[in-house]
Amino acid sequence: MTAQRILLGVLAVAAIALGVAIWRFMAGEAGAPLAGQTRADFVRSAVEACTARQKAAPVDPDVTPETIGRFCDCYGETLARRVTTADLARLTGRPAAEIQATMREKTQDIDAVCLARLDEPAGR
Repeated sequence: MTAQRILLGVLAVAAIALGVAIWRFMAGEAGAPLAGQTRADFVRSAVEACTARQKAAPVDPDVTPETIGRFCDCYGETLARRVTTADLARLTGRPAAEIQATMREKTQDIDAVCLARLDEPAGR
């Protein structure tokens, strides 16, 4: 479980760094939740980064692609609910270490939330 949490923490950094780079000029009203195309793009980027990382370095090689997909969908959606346009604007162009430190609070329990959801039936 510890290795899984470490891996998911690395995923958070990768997803956030990708998101910040992509939405550099798309931040709207400060503090507003992500919405519209910005949110859709952020979620897509986070899911793609999560999926790629899980497939490249699986904690458990027996995890199915469907399970990885469900986890990463949850990860992207949960992260998008926690990140605001102000967060993106503030982190634009910052070093990866600073992004990680700033976003740690927003990402610290996403792995637990999404792992718990894997135990729920699909479609919930």
